[in-house]
Amino acid sequence: MTADPLLLRGDQLTGYRLATVGQYFGLLRDGEGPWIALGDFLDDWYRADPDQRALMVAEPIAIAESDPNRRWAALFAAVVDWLCWITAPRVEPPAWIADDIFTLPEPWFVSEGASLHDWQLIESPAPFRMRRIYTDSSIVSRA
Repeated sequence: MTADPLLLRGDQLTGYRLATVGQYFGLLRDGEGPWIALGDFLDDWYRADPDQRALMVAEPIAIAESDPNRRWAALFAAVVDWLCWITAPRVEPPAWIADDIFTLPEPWFVSEGASLHDWQLIESPAPFRMRRIYTDSSIVSRA
């Protein structure tokens, strides 16, 4: 019997299973705060072994255009895209993130306040800008 690869740390079985981005988005849907769900996903991503990361993002986020959480789904897709790009070793981005459903119909400036709009327009990494989400790369940082 093969062990669940998301339960492994190196060759050791752990008592903690890394969750997928789809599972964390499901928590958001179930009422978890979106920043908590995203932060927990990021914590798992950074704690994962390199070969586990592709498994964590393989499962697509199910979302409809009329879903009130579409904005958050687009943000999660942008985060996955950016993490796959910046993480060493690089992770092949999953195909699902290219779906048009993850491009917002209207721009979203994550940090509110008109005085921050110009800064966010300049600082937003490409995976966010192409989805009409404006923020900066610190969104994937964990202190």
